[in-house]
Amino acid sequence: MKKILAGLMAFGMSICVFSCSDNKKTDDVPEESPTQEKNIEEIYPEIAESLKNYISDGDYDGLLELYYPFDVLETAKTIAEIEGVDYLEYSELYEMYDDSDIADIHIDEVISVEPLDSEILEEINYDFSGVYALAEYIEKTGIENITPETLYEKYMEDWSVSTTITKGYEIKSTATMTYKNGKTETGLQATSQLYYVDGEGWKIYADE
Repeated sequence: MKKILAGLMAFGMSICVFSCSDNKKTDDVPEESPTQEKNIEEIYPEIAESLKNYISDGDYDGLLELYYPFDVLETAKTIAEIEGVDYLEYSELYEMYDDSDIADIHIDEVISVEPLDSEILEEINYDFSGVYALAEYIEKTGIENITPETLYEKYMEDWSVSTTITKGYEIKSTATMTYKNGKTETGLQATSQLYYVDGEGWKIYADE
């Protein structure tokens, strides 16, 4: 069961995929629906700022909410209950962020925005399909009738539930990164992928 939790929760710090890069002209970004006041160029720096603040504050619940839909996190908590473990312990967040040398990340400029291709969107939906299948199985069977072994078997065999992630962007931006020792690096390029969850907003997608 720990393998399920690790699969649900493990991720990398997506906005910290940095390399030196020349600036590029900013592409036009499609406007969001009328119910969304900001476009993705405005939203992305805010997400990066939230990520930085959650890391700084040690707010692991906030971090997970930046990456995963609510239903996925609720299923992970149920899995942890069945296993009798703390789901945050197996999220690997402590190891990733407590030992980080990064003190600050600032997104200076969004230089390009491209819609996620269909293969990546399919991958995101597939990643969540097994989780939602587990949620249905748990609801129908009842926690009291499930063991970690049977839950793991179900997770490995059932990826049949359809999900509805249909929109996302890959965003490249210039960034400044400051380390805890005071060193600052500028002219870095950050690459992130965001996906949209109806009713919740934009999330960071990490495929590692």
